[in-house]
Amino acid sequence: MGQLIDNYLDAILTRRKIAKELVKNATKANIIILTLGLIETWFHKPSGLYVNRIDPKFLVCHADEFELHLLDVLDTVECLEEIYALLHEKHETGNFRFVITVSPVPLESTFTNEDIVIANATSKAVLRAAAAEFVSRHNDVDYFPSYEMVTYSDRSIAWRPDLIHVNPDMVSHIVNIFCKTYYE
Repeated sequence: MGQLIDNYLDAILTRRKIAKELVKNATKANIIILTLGLIETWFHKPSGLYVNRIDPKFLVCHADEFELHLLDVLDTVECLEEIYALLHEKHETGNFRFVITVSPVPLESTFTNEDIVIANATSKAVLRAAAAEFVSRHNDVDYFPSYEMVTYSDRSIAWRPDLIHVNPDMVSHIVNIFCKTYYE
């Protein structure tokens, strides 16, 4: 059990290190990609902050400190606007392309009382609508249709057998199209 915890903590620290480096590099990037993934989020009442990951055991032990929030289109657009403003404030030149995508990866579970298929469809619809609204407001923001490229392709080509993870060949195809679109 101790080894599992050590590996879990190592993974968290590695993710944080990578995220910190990505954020630092975003201030110099010509293209910044943001992938929208979930609308289910936990709000930490004492701090007034949202958490993007939480250990379910921790959540159970501190249930009175958290509440489940389902972001709607307006919430998501507001978050995107805040990120956009922060990027323009912190970017070294202010000259970059901001590309929004929606993750095709489906929810594996939900904290709502909805069936997982319904919860997933709702989540993707909210994120896609928010992306469209946000892109319509800004000339330097694009939507890249990786979500549609996966979900509207033949399942045997797009997905691994678990139907949760995208097939590596499909990922390569999407990256190639992205590169052809944004790089000379």
